[in-house]
Amino acid sequence: MQVENSIAFYAVVVTILSIVGAICLFLFGMKLMSEALQKVAGQNLRNFISQLAQNPLRGVLSGLVITAALQSSSATTVMVVGLCSANLLTFPQAFSLIMGANIGTTLKAWVISLIGYSFDLSQFALPIIALGFILLFAKKSTTRAWGEFFIGFALLFMGLNFLMSQSQNLTTHPEFIHWIQTYNQEGFSSVLIFVLTGFLLTAILQSSSAMLVFTFALATSGLITYENAAAMVIGENVGTTITANIAAIVGNYKAKRAALSHFIFNVSLMLLALIFFPFIIQIITIFTEWISSKNPNIFPQSIPFALSALHTLMNLLTTAIWINFIPQMSSIVNAIIPQKYSAKNYQIKYFNPFFISTSEFNLLHVKHEIATLASEVTELFRLIVSTAIPSEITNDEQKNSNLKNLFQTIQVHHHEISAYLQTIPFDELSREGQLRYRTMFITLERIQDIVKVNRKMLLTLQEKGKEKVWFSPKQYRDLMSLFDEVLMAFGQLFQNLSGEYHKMDITDSLQIEERINKIRNKIKNKLPEKIEQGKINPLSVEYYKLLIDAAENIGDLIMEINQTIAECGRNAPHY
Repeated sequence: MQVENSIAFYAVVVTILSIVGAICLFLFGMKLMSEALQKVAGQNLRNFISQLAQNPLRGVLSGLVITAALQSSSATTVMVVGLCSANLLTFPQAFSLIMGANIGTTLKAWVISLIGYSFDLSQFALPIIALGFILLFAKKSTTRAWGEFFIGFALLFMGLNFLMSQSQNLTTHPEFIHWIQTYNQEGFSSVLIFVLTGFLLTAILQSSSAMLVFTFALATSGLITYENAAAMVIGENVGTTITANIAAIVGNYKAKRAALSHFIFNVSLMLLALIFFPFIIQIITIFTEWISSKNPNIFPQSIPFALSALHTLMNLLTTAIWINFIPQMSSIVNAIIPQKYSAKNYQIKYFNPFFISTSEFNLLHVKHEIATLASEVTELFRLIVSTAIPSEITNDEQKNSNLKNLFQTIQVHHHEISAYLQTIPFDELSREGQLRYRTMFITLERIQDIVKVNRKMLLTLQEKGKEKVWFSPKQYRDLMSLFDEVLMAFGQLFQNLSGEYHKMDITDSLQIEERINKIRNKIKNKLPEKIEQGKINPLSVEYYKLLIDAAENIGDLIMEINQTIAECGRNAPHY
C-alpha cells in the first residue's frame, strides 16, 4: 500500500513538473516571438510610440497595437512605466495606453482558442522550426529576426500542446481530482477562491497569457467548471498588474502613478465582473452557443472560446467606462502617491523585471536622457560664460556653488546613463538598434569630453581672476560673439538629440561650426597687431587664447556628435 502511494505521489509530481515545463516552453516561445517582432519593426514602433496617445481613444488603440506586436501586456505596461519615469508620457497618455494594452492582450486568447483548439498546430511545429532555422543564416538582420519569430511561434504551440496533454493526465490522479473538487463546487465562495488562485499564479509567472492557456487546459480537461475557469481569468487579469508595479518600485512618483492606475483599472474590472457574475456568465454562454452551437457548460471544448469572449468583453466594458474618467483616475493616483522632488529624480533605473526584453523601447529612454544631459551641459557652459564677465551685482560664492552642484549632477547623470545603456542586451537589438546603441555610447564619450573642456575653461577664468588680469571691452565683445555661436551649437545639438536620428539634417550645424571657425580665425589673426598697438593687455593674451581655443574645441566636439548621429541615421536599414 505504501509503495502504491509513493508511486501515485511520484506520478502526480512528474505530471505537475511536466505542466510547469510546458508553461516554460510556451513562455520561451512567446519571448522569442516578442523580441523578434521588436527587431523587425524596431524603427516603426519607435516612430509609432513617439506620436501616439494624442487623445484617449488614440491612446487606447495605440496600446492595443503595441501589445499585439509585443505579444505581452506586461511588457507594454513595464515600458509605459519606464517612459512615464523619463517624462516621455503624461499620465493621461500612459493610462490610455494601459487600457489599450489590456484589450490587446485578449487577442492572444482568441488566437489560441480559435487556432490552437481547432486543430493541432504542433504537428506543423517541426517544419516551422526547420524554416526558422534556415532563415537564421540569412544576411539580412530582418530575415534572421523572422527566423526567430517562426521558431518562437512553433515553440509556443508546442508548449500549448504539451500543456493540454499533461493537464489531461491530471484527470487520472484521484488525489489531485479530490483536492481540486474540494473547491470546485462551493458556489460563489468557490468563484472567489479561483479568482484568488488566478491572481496568485499570474503574479508568480508574470504572464497572464501563460496562465490563460493553463486555465483553458484545466477547463477542457474537465478538472474545473466553466464558472470557476471564468473566475480564474478574472483573477489573472489583476495578477498581470504586479509586473508593472514591481517595475515602478525603483521609479519616481510618475512611474508609480502609472503602475497604480493599471492596478486600479484591473481591480475595478474584477469588482464589476464579480458583482454581475451570474448575468455576465449567462450572456457569454448565450453568445458562445449562438456562435459555436455548443454550450460551454455541456461541451468543455467550447470553454476557451467562452473565456476569450469574457476576457475581451470585460476589458472593453471597463475601458468604455474609464476612458470618460481619466481626470478622475489622475486625481485618485495623485492623492495616493503625492508628487515628490528629490535629487535622485534624474537618476535612471532599469525598467525590465519581466523576462521579455523591451530593449528597442529602452533605447527611447536612453535617447531622452542623453538629450537631457546635453541640456545640463549647455547650462553649465552658459554659467561658466557668465563668470567671464565681471559684475558687481553677481554673487560669486553662489555662482561657484551652483557650478559645483551642476558638475556633480552631470557626472552622476552621465554615469547613470552609461550604466543603464549597458543593461540593454546588445544581441537582442535590431541592426538599426545596434547602430543607435553604438552611437549613444560615442555621444556620451563626446559629451564627457565637452564637460572636461568646460572645466578647463573655468580653471582658466579662475586663474585669470587670481592673477588680476583684465580683458579690454573689445576682447569681451569678441569672446561673447564666439560664445554665443557655441550656445547656438548647443541648441542645435539638443534639437538633433531629441529628434529622429534618421531624419536629421546637419546643415544648420555645419553653418554654425563655420561661423565659429571664422570668428576664431578673425580674432587670432588680429592678435599680433593689437598687441603691438597696445590695444590688448599682453598678460591677457595667454588666457584669451585658451578661452578661444576652448570655445572652438567645444564647437568641434558638438559637430562630431552631430555627424555621428547623422551617420547613424544614414546607415540605418529601413525595410
